[in-house]
Order: sequence, then C-alpha cells, then structure tokens
Amino acid sequence: MKKIVSLILSIILIVSVFAVPVANAEGKIVPEDKSKVPVINIRGDGEPIVNKDGKEVLNLNFSELKFDGNTADKENVKESILNVITLFIKEGLLTGKWDNYYAALQKEVGELFGDALLDENGNAVNGTDITPNHRKAVENSSRTNFKNADGYYRNNGNSYRFWYDWRLDPMEIADELNDYIKSVKKATGEKKVALVGMCLGTNVVFAYLSKYGMDDICGVGIDGGIQNGSDVLTKAITGHFSIDGDAINRFIFDVEAYSDSEVDDYVTDIIDYLQKSGTIGAATAGLKATLYYRLVTGVTSALALSTCFTWPSYWAGIKETDYETAKNYVFGPEGSEKRQKYAGLIAKIDNYDMNVRCRLPELLKSVKDAGGNLCILAKYGSQIFPITDDNTVLADQLVTVKDASFGATTTDILSEFDDNYMKKAEENGTAKYISPDKQVDASTCLYPDYSWFIKNASHTNWTHYEFNLLVTVSSADRQLTIDDTDLGQYMVFDNENRTMLKMTEENCNTYHFDTKQAKNDNKNFFTRFLAFFRSFMNIVTDIFKFINSKLEGK
Repeated sequence: MKKIVSLILSIILIVSVFAVPVANAEGKIVPEDKSKVPVINIRGDGEPIVNKDGKEVLNLNFSELKFDGNTADKENVKESILNVITLFIKEGLLTGKWDNYYAALQKEVGELFGDALLDENGNAVNGTDITPNHRKAVENSSRTNFKNADGYYRNNGNSYRFWYDWRLDPMEIADELNDYIKSVKKATGEKKVALVGMCLGTNVVFAYLSKYGMDDICGVGIDGGIQNGSDVLTKAITGHFSIDGDAINRFIFDVEAYSDSEVDDYVTDIIDYLQKSGTIGAATAGLKATLYYRLVTGVTSALALSTCFTWPSYWAGIKETDYETAKNYVFGPEGSEKRQKYAGLIAKIDNYDMNVRCRLPELLKSVKDAGGNLCILAKYGSQIFPITDDNTVLADQLVTVKDASFGATTTDILSEFDDNYMKKAEENGTAKYISPDKQVDASTCLYPDYSWFIKNASHTNWTHYEFNLLVTVSSADRQLTIDDTDLGQYMVFDNENRTMLKMTEENCNTYHFDTKQAKNDNKNFFTRFLAFFRSFMNIVTDIFKFINSKLEGK
C-alpha cells in the first residue's frame, strides 16, 4: 500500500501520466488444423516473473495485476506521503530545486516494482525469471515430436511455444531462440521451421533475423508488431503528453465493449463537460506554462527507470525517429551521471538500435530474398491510449496501423478517404487495396499482397483466426497472398459471437464510441452543466457511502 499511495500521489502532484500499456499475448487461441512444418510461437509480455524462490514479483496480466510491493503500517504510509509532499513543495515549488524530489520519486516507485526491475546493465536481479514450469516447457517441447500423418498439432499455440524472459535484450533472447530452433529441428527431423511473433515477440523475431538469417526458417508471421515502435511507449518518454477528454471517453467506451467492466455514466458526463467547457484545455495550458516543462524530463527519467525502461525489450518498442530523444529524456545528455551509471544498459539498447531497428525494412526484405513466406497482420478499431498528442491516429490501442503494417496509409479514427482519394486510387489501379470502411490503403505497404488487417480487435484481443492465418501463411509450401484467403485482406471481428467476418460496407462501422459520442455531442452547454452537476453529486454521495461503510466496519 505504501508504494501504491506514493505512486498515485506523485502522479497527481505533477498532473502527469506515465502510462505503460501491456499487451497480454496469451489470448484465446483455439486452432483446429495443423501445419506442415513446426511453427514456433513467440508472444509478448503477459507472462509472470518470479524470483529464485518462486515468488511472483511481477504479473502484467490485467486480471491479476501484481507488483513486488510490501504492505506497510499506517506510520510507514504516513512517512512515505510526507516525504514525497515535503520534497515536492519545500525544494521544488519553493526553491525550484527538483533533484531530490526526482530521486525520491524513483526510489518510491522503484520499490513498487522491486526485483522486477533489471540492473544498470539490463540484467535480471536476484534470480528473477519466467516460471520454472515455463522453462521446463521450453525444454520438453523442443524434445517432443508433435507430428502425425496430417501435420503438426498447433495445441493452442503451445506445442512449440518459445517461453522467454520478455524483459531482457531481444538480441540475447535471439540466441536462446536459435538454440530452441535447433532443438525443435532435431526433435522433428525437419530442415526448417516457421516463426510467428506477436507484440514484443516481433522484436525477438527481427533480432533473430539480424543475427542468424533465414537458413533455418521457411516463413515469418508478425501480428500487432511493435518492431516499428509504439506511439504510446515512445511518447510517454519523449514529452509528447496530452490530455483530451473526448479521447478518454472514447477509450472508456472501448474498454466497456471489450470487457465485462462498466463505467458509470457520471464519469463520462464529467469528462465530457470538462472537455467541452474548455476546463481541461485551460488546465493543461496552465500546467504547461508553469510546472510541466520544468518537471517533464526529470519526472520522465525517474518514472522510466523505476518502472519498465530498465527493460531492453521496451526500448525496442521506441520509434526510430524518437530514439535519441528518448535516451536524452531518460538518461540525460552525453556525459551525464545517469549515462555513466547505466552504460551497460545503454550499450545493449544501442546495439539493438543499430543492428535491428535501423535495418527493419532490410530484414523484412531478407525473408523474401531467401524465398521465405511472409504474413503481416495489423489490427485497428480502438482509441489509442489517450495520453498522446495524436490521439485520433488509427491504431489497435497501442500500435498504429501504419507502423504495424510497414507503411499502410490511413485516415484517423474520425474520418475516411474522400472522393478525390478514391478516384485517384481507381485511376492508379490500387483501389482494391483500400478497406471497405475507407480508412486503410494497403497499397503503400512494403508488401501489400502479404498484409492483412482486422478491425474491431484491440492489442489485448488475440483471436484464434488470426493465429490460424499466421500459421497457415508462414508454414505454407508457397507464398499465399490476400487473394488466397477466404476472408480477403480486410476482416471484422465480431466480439459478441467471437467470429471473424469478411469486411463489407455493411459490417465495417464497428467503433464503440460512435453512438455514445454522438449522444454527448448533441448536448448543449446547459444540458452538459446539468449532467456534470448531477454526476458530481453522485460521486460525492458514493464517496460518503464508502466512508460510512468503512466506519461501520463493512
């Protein structure tokens, strides 16, 4: 509790959000058929991290979020809060000296993450790793032959699931993957395998291609890939932070649609009023004019190094154009004390930058040059995490369609291609690559014919159909194209019925915020104020009810 209170207090005090979205790549994968070659599945960061005693120190699965924090008594909580407040006010606000506040912030939040953090060299501490069962699964599955007369069982994607410590340097993990590939080949007697990467797993795939090439690989599938960077991860540590009430409400509507959670209307009513009345804009402008730009680099560095940016894997998710800026925000300029302290970690992320991030198109091309199969899958239809200054970009909540697909041209989530654009596409013969909702043009992708898109599937929503598609294309005896698949290049996922449909003009309007947002937009100022007042009183009533229940010991 002590650490959580400190974290919340610090963020409230500086009115700054450092949101680290998580891709839980476990998903509901229920494939039914088999592949012609062993397909190695490399997923993202949803697996728990444990210490040498088997105690869970980090679990980023939203259903059971856990950190390595210890409970504390009231005196410890009080001491923690006073420490943060004192440094913020006494040294920060009154004297303009923030260094001690930054140090305290990093210490308090860092203790929340505990042994889940890596050391200054980007290495695991105190024996932390994935679970022993997952380590054992890697050993066992590489020695087991899952083949029968019809091909290799996919076994929910776990027959040849490559488990790894997703916090670590993708270049180091590539060495582990290479050993695993050799073991699978030996166990199966096959000459080659296929690789399927999801989320952070795509960084491992490209690190492997950089170090080992295509000699053992027949095809590659990437899904929701952050190999070209995640806007959310990048902008969170480069100062591109923005608050927009409409974006927050759209995000809430998406969360309600994709989960069993439900947010009371008074929350969205208040956000809507504060946005439309200009309150959020004025507060943000005032903050930026006073404290924000003075605090942003120091707070970014403190929060980055006390949370997930000691993990080289997350640095692999920074966009190439912002990489050096991100390093300056987190470690300071060349020659700084933090640059020296974290020299080992910086060496690892620089190595990845030079040998993978800066070579991504070349590495993707190497797959085709070697005669390998490609399947590139991008998803969209959700509001991106509402903390960026470009909050209407077409994305899957975490990664933009352009980045995930290697170059698709897109509109934003609130518009579509106009008649002039469509006319030019017809004249150029590229209209067939435009989605029925007129929001995506795949003709500008690096490989348009090997790129598929799913609408209404967020970055945390991994379907069995997309896994089947990735496996089928990457392990086929020839390169399959968008013309070879029954549902075509553009698909829509029906969350209610858990089915995949071919996208048409009739079923493509899937945005969850459309109806509710239109309802809010039709309100006049007086109606908004009444909704705000009613909602405010509801919140006050709920707070008093909560306090009363605690006093009565309920």
